[in-house]
Amino acid sequence: MEHIKIGTLIIDMNKIGIVVNIFKAGTMDIDLPLIKWRKNFVIYYQDGTELTMGDKTVQRLLDEGKMRILNI
Repeated sequence: MEHIKIGTLIIDMNKIGIVVNIFKAGTMDIDLPLIKWRKNFVIYYQDGTELTMGDKTVQRLLDEGKMRILNI
């Protein structure tokens, strides 16, 4: 997942998208095992839709071949 950064182009469900923002859920700068921190990717698609997707979902879609990275 570390290879996805702002500006990465993807294909998701036959739509081209671009990662426009990456943010970590939560605002506290601590590392506690009880809190599940995750990265969220904001993706704009060619048809004008915008989607915020968690890192585990992105990884699952990549593993299943439903999403592909066009460039890094």
